[in-house]
Amino acid sequence: MMDASEIRSEQTRLKMRSYRRLWRGLGMFVVGLIILAALLMTLIRGLAQYGDQLREPITNWVENQLGFSVSVDAIDLTLAGYRPQIVIDEISIAGAIHAKRLSMSLSIRQSLRQWRLVAQSVTIDGLSLPLTRQPDGPWVVAVSYTHLRAHETGRNLVCR
Repeated sequence: MMDASEIRSEQTRLKMRSYRRLWRGLGMFVVGLIILAALLMTLIRGLAQYGDQLREPITNWVENQLGFSVSVDAIDLTLAGYRPQIVIDEISIAGAIHAKRLSMSLSIRQSLRQWRLVAQSVTIDGLSLPLTRQPDGPWVVAVSYTHLRAHETGRNLVCR
């Protein structure tokens, strides 16, 4: 039969063993996350060289989403710090809206959580919109109705 001090010693030893297992498990989890992040970054760097080859599929996807014709000169996939970034040069939408460069920084965590690309930030350089002022005061994007009618869609383009 064990006395009280031996029982406490045995309980302490069992607690220490369970703490060691916990720390070992947490350590393995962290190492796994680091390896996963390294693999993801390697994949992104590997895809970067194929950015221009992805131009047509990305352009087609954007056209389907917007319901308007889209033209793009070049697409580049880069890393901005630890965030993947899609850079599109000389983009034109519906032949009326133009931008010299569109940069979209992606949120890896949110994209993985939602299983779709989620933008962290979007920067548009050299945006050109044909604007006209209506007689009652508000400004509207001046794209002809007949031009947009050729690209009718169930979605609405709203500029505020």
